[in-house]
Amino acid sequence: MDYHISASNLKDFWSCNKRYQYRITSARASKPTIYMTYGKIVHEGIEIFETEGKSMEQITEWSLEEWNSDNAARDSFLGKIPKPPRSFKNMYRSYEEKIYPNLTHKGAIIEKLFKIPFDESRNIYVVGKMDRIEDLGVFDWKSGAKPPSAHDLQDVQFYLYRWAHNKLYGQHPEGIHYGHLASGKLYNIEVKPTLVDDLEVLLDKTAEVMYNGWQDEEARPGTGFPRIKGYQCNRCPFQGICDRELYESDSRRIR
Repeated sequence: MDYHISASNLKDFWSCNKRYQYRITSARASKPTIYMTYGKIVHEGIEIFETEGKSMEQITEWSLEEWNSDNAARDSFLGKIPKPPRSFKNMYRSYEEKIYPNLTHKGAIIEKLFKIPFDESRNIYVVGKMDRIEDLGVFDWKSGAKPPSAHDLQDVQFYLYRWAHNKLYGQHPEGIHYGHLASGKLYNIEVKPTLVDDLEVLLDKTAEVMYNGWQDEEARPGTGFPRIKGYQCNRCPFQGICDRELYESDSRRIR
């Protein structure tokens, strides 16, 4: 078995071990919010624009069809499909008119997947996907309505991309950029040396604890990844399976 560390499961693991486990073993049980679905479609739409050369009008039409398709089965019992939280057309227009002209397009790599050995003796890899790499650096597109806060601009995701770029290409990127699609603004990530060091420690600690968790889970199922209940549960896409398994476990104990 390969063990993967990514930006998302780093956050999952240290927020709630069980959430991390569900993402690995029960991904289909995830119930994405409309904002997650919207962001996924927008990312795919930009990829189509970059790689297939389709017009934004065509991509907008495709996005609406994808939205209806993704939501149809999930919300059929309600008799209606929710509206997208934001306009696809305006989001793509902002990218095409404000962001795209500021890119150099030299050696551009779109949606770069990576799987980098971290501890091959234990099959531990760092994995992820960078939205865009070119000579200006690494770009990550965000589809939220609000502009980023100072904390958003120091997300561990950007430090992991910087680390991955160095491992893949033997050098750090020229820059890391947060692309706020709604406003068409590019924000440069100010790399802080302390957070660079923190990432190295975080990767080491996560690899160790995560690996031990899987060994415990194999030896005694249910002991490797304990739940951490609290406010973070409100936005967890695994609420359904978690609450059901918690109820079933308690019911067995009562008997």
